Parts: sequence; structure tokens; C-alpha cells
Amino acid sequence: MCVYVVFVSPRDLEEALEMGMDWSLREGYSWAEDKEHCEEYGRMLQADPSKVSSRAKKRGLPQVNGLLCRKPLFLAKIF
Repeated sequence: MCVYVVFVSPRDLEEALEMGMDWSLREGYSWAEDKEHCEEYGRMLQADPSKVSSRAKKRGLPQVNGLLCRKPLFLAKIF
């Protein structure tokens, strides 16, 4: 498996928190069958992203930017 770096904006992070694995699928960073191997199929419906502090989001953004992506990317979003 190759590793690709994904660059996301703070807005992307908000969407990822809200949509979970569906965000990754929409952006082309994963395959639908990947959801079968994630807890709660990659999305906690009861989760409330507004409860995540801005400090936690700031700390988490570099982690999302270093996302390990199974699917080959030809263009990376750079913000």
C-alpha cells in the first residue's frame, strides 16, 4: 500500500467531523467497502461536531492533513 498526504482546509475539517467516512468517500480518499471495516460504518450519527472545541480542531487539523489514504490521488488540495 502506498501512502498519500491529503491537505484539507479548516472548512474541510468541519465537514469531515459532520460527515465522517462519507466525507472521505465524497472527496475520493477512500472506497465504499472501507466503511465495512470502520466502527459504526465510519459515522457516529449522535456525534455533535459543534461540541469539539476550536483548540481541539486546531490540534486535529495537522492529523487530518497527514491522513493515510489508500486510494491513489493525482492532485492534492493545498490550502
